[in-house]
This record gives sequence, structure tokens and C-alpha cells, in this order.
Amino acid sequence: RFKRYAELFAAGKNNGFVPRSYPRSDTEFSEKENGYRKRLFELLGIKYLLDKEDTPKTGKDFNPGKFAPDNVVGHIQLGKFLVYKREGVLPRVFLTTNYQVITGDTKIIQKIFDPNFNLRTIILEKEPPINLEKSNTEIIEPKIIEYEPSQAVFETNTDHNALLFLSDAYDNNWQAYIDNQQAEVLRAHYALRAVAIPKGSHQVKFRYQSLSHTLGLYTTVGSSFLLLLLVFVSAKRKKL
Repeated sequence: RFKRYAELFAAGKNNGFVPRSYPRSDTEFSEKENGYRKRLFELLGIKYLLDKEDTPKTGKDFNPGKFAPDNVVGHIQLGKFLVYKREGVLPRVFLTTNYQVITGDTKIIQKIFDPNFNLRTIILEKEPPINLEKSNTEIIEPKIIEYEPSQAVFETNTDHNALLFLSDAYDNNWQAYIDNQQAEVLRAHYALRAVAIPKGSHQVKFRYQSLSHTLGLYTTVGSSFLLLLLVFVSAKRKKL
């Protein structure tokens, strides 16, 4: 299901190109900065980095140069484990009116890994379903109501139409609802998610609804109904 997500990571290890073969489940970053790892950090809104120092000496054994040219500072050290904080990180979820429509997988990936391209501009594969006029406000962070593996809920309030971008993997089983009305989930930045939001105040919900889950639910309901029917018929026969 997450083939394109794995392709994005594989391209980050292969000079910005998807290799012919790669582990489908491989979503590991390159161990060393190769000019592409930092772009993935930016794209996915990664704020903290975990490192390990096998021979800690001072309790503040930070080495920010290890992550150069990324801009990081030492945040906290717990024994051998060091946590670095990245400066100027994009939010995991934000609203914007800046977007580009690019078709062709190779072109999209090359644009993502282009250091001159601002990842605050969302790459879409088609025009959004509502008109977006560029706003002077670059990005807006919505209010997060709920953020769970199978559901995320946000509140938005803008004076203009916008794209709500979420740096989580796109999948056909994700459904979006604006004020309980279903909306189109757009594939953004090759393998992530966005939805077009009208101006005003809205509640936006992403919900994962897989076919297997739906079939399982119907099967459970059907089985329960059949069981109740059998109990009813059996009871009626006993009375007779």
C-alpha cells in the first residue's frame, strides 16, 4: 500500500532517483548526510534526531557537526543517548495557498530533492477542486484536535481557500471529511496527503477506512443478525 512512500526513501539513498529494486518496507534514512537526507527531514517535518554516544564523558557530548549541513542544536542527553533539535522545522501539518502541479514521478522526485525548491510549496498532481488565490500568509498551523494512527482531526479558520497538508503517507484507504462532508484526498509531494479547504471555520477529519475493515464490520454485523435470528426461531419453535 505504501509503495510510493518507500520509493521516496529509496530515492533519498540513491542520489534522488528511485532504484530498480529496493525493500518495499524500507523507510530508513541514509546513515550519513548525502545531500538528500536533509530534504526528507524537511519534507516529513522531523524536529528531533536521536543519536548514541557509546563512551559519554561530560553529559553534554553533543556534536552538531555530525549532522551538517543541517541546522541542529543539542537538546537533551540521557546517558548514551543524545537528542538533537532541528531548527526552523516545517510543521507536520499546515495550511497554504502555494502549490505547483507537476506530472511525472521522476519530475516530482527531482523537484522535491532540489535544494532550491521551497517545500512549503505543495506539489500536486492535478489542480485542487476549489480555486486557491495566493495569500500573503505563507503557512498557517491548524488546531490539532486528534492525531491517532487511523484518524486525525483538525480545526481550520482562514479568510481564504487553502490546502491542508499532512506529512503522512498517502493511501487510497484514507478518507477526508470537511464538516462531515466527504472531500477528495489529494496526493501531495509524491507520497503524502493534502485536502482543499474552503475559507471560514471548519473541522477536517482524516479517517482510515480499509476495504478489509469494512468487510469485517459488515461480516460481524451480519453474523450478529443471523445469530439473533436463529435464537428467535429456536425460541419460537420451543413455544410451539
